[in-house]
Formats: sequence, C-alpha cells, structure tokens
Amino acid sequence: MAEFGVYRHITKTLNDNGYLAWNECDGGPAPDEPHWTVTNDLSVRGPEGTPYTWFQIEVISPKLDYIPESIEFIREVADLLAETHKTYCDHTSGLHIHIGRERAGFPFAVIRDLNQFYGLSSRNSIRSILSLDAMLSSDKL
Repeated sequence: MAEFGVYRHITKTLNDNGYLAWNECDGGPAPDEPHWTVTNDLSVRGPEGTPYTWFQIEVISPKLDYIPESIEFIREVADLLAETHKTYCDHTSGLHIHIGRERAGFPFAVIRDLNQFYGLSSRNSIRSILSLDAMLSSDKL
C-alpha cells in the first residue's frame, strides 16, 4: 500500500533528525525507550478538490510532562513534518492529551476535577462558566 511508504518516510524523517520513531506497518517491537509512533487515524480527512492524495496518519509523541519544554518539543516536530511533508490542519485537527499515573490510577474526585478544569480552560464563554458553577454546587457530585 502507498500509505505504508508514507509511514516509512515520516518515520525516516523523524529518525534522521534525531527524534526516535517507529511505525506499525514495519512490524517488530516498538523501541523500549521513548519514541514517536506513526500510525493510522481513520478520523483524519484531507481537503477535497486538491491534486494531492491524503493519508489518514497520526503521529503520536512519547510520554511528556506538561511543561513549556514539552510544548516546544512538539512544536519542533510539527514544524519539521510541515517542512518535509504536505500537511493539512483544519478545525477537525487537534491535540489530545492522556493524563495518567501508570497503574496507580486516579480517584474519582481527581478525574472530576480534571474534567472540570478542562471544561473551564477549553471554553471561553460565560455560559460554560455558569454551567460549570452549577455543576460544582450540585449535591450529585
């Protein structure tokens, strides 16, 4: 499949620039050390009406701490990929974050607080703040 060639090319680009990367199409075990993963994402869509063939590819970062250096690290890789590959980002593109404590997990109250923080930080409307206040004062929590 042509898509595998694109996976391999992105993986090679990352590796050649000092970012350890692995892709699923080549098989074999993933590296033991932190690495970028190039995989498919069926939710990705390219723009219609262009002369390009778009592939449904996701590039997953290694586990990072939420600090300014990590954001800069992701930006460096995104810039590298944008310079070396035809990329497309629209309103459906995004960055998602996994929060965890390995096998220790989180108590429900922490998950609730993280969800509320996300809701507050991702919406800039009075309406959402008012709904959040209503949720916080609810005796159902």
